[in-house]
Amino acid sequence: MVITYVEQLVAQNSSVAYVLKEVDAVCALLPSPGSGLCTSIAAQYVPQMVQWILNKENPQTFCSQVGLCSSSNNIQQNQQVKRNLVEVEGLQFESEETQGACPLCEMVITYVEQLVAQNSSEAYVLKEVDAVCDMLPSPGSGLCTSIAAQYVPQMIQWILNKENPQNFCTQVGLCSSKINTLIAEYKRNEDQGTCPLCTMIISYVEQLVAQNSTLSFVLKEVDKVCALLPSGPTIKLCDQIAATYVPGMVKWILKKEDPDQFCAQVHLC
Repeated sequence: MVITYVEQLVAQNSSVAYVLKEVDAVCALLPSPGSGLCTSIAAQYVPQMVQWILNKENPQTFCSQVGLCSSSNNIQQNQQVKRNLVEVEGLQFESEETQGACPLCEMVITYVEQLVAQNSSEAYVLKEVDAVCDMLPSPGSGLCTSIAAQYVPQMIQWILNKENPQNFCTQVGLCSSKINTLIAEYKRNEDQGTCPLCTMIISYVEQLVAQNSTLSFVLKEVDKVCALLPSGPTIKLCDQIAATYVPGMVKWILKKEDPDQFCAQVHLC
């Protein structure tokens, strides 16, 4: 399993230090005693594996060469390990919507549920989830990390309260079709500056006001949506618009004014 993953990383021109870090993260996801044995093998053999692959040697023969596998069953083991590694690395994350918050949230809470069942601490759960997020391709990796940072403590409490984990992502709005639609619409128009951000925010505020939400709750929820956007500068601009205009948006909607007109009124569209 280790050399299968090392082969992938070397193809990305990763350094030995980075390869070791990534392999250790995969080892940490395995159940005991496999986790400790995997870490031990990685520490002892990863530098040799990297050199072996750089020398264009067949990766499938390495484990036999160092005496950890018999040559007769090495290929069969390697094929099985590839299937196992995909399952560990992706945690069944097979959605084509790699930028969508919903499938990532569902992946994270599935893993959190497994860790909580082991009586893991919150700090440990966060560390393990971050390790999984790091293995995902961009931009899913950053979004996964953002979701983990914001929601893992709530996920743990949700699970400890015996709530259905499958309902969590919908309850916090990450699997709401409304939010996903709003973010998708913004991404289609993000090159138009502040207007699509303002439009996205007030559309979400309108939904929250319809639920009789308080201003502080609306601000908090809009901040969560901003954090799901694709880049740092965009998130910062979204936060600035939210902080400046959400109170006015709430009043505007409560007065039964047309939400579609607000952003033009404040000169953001």
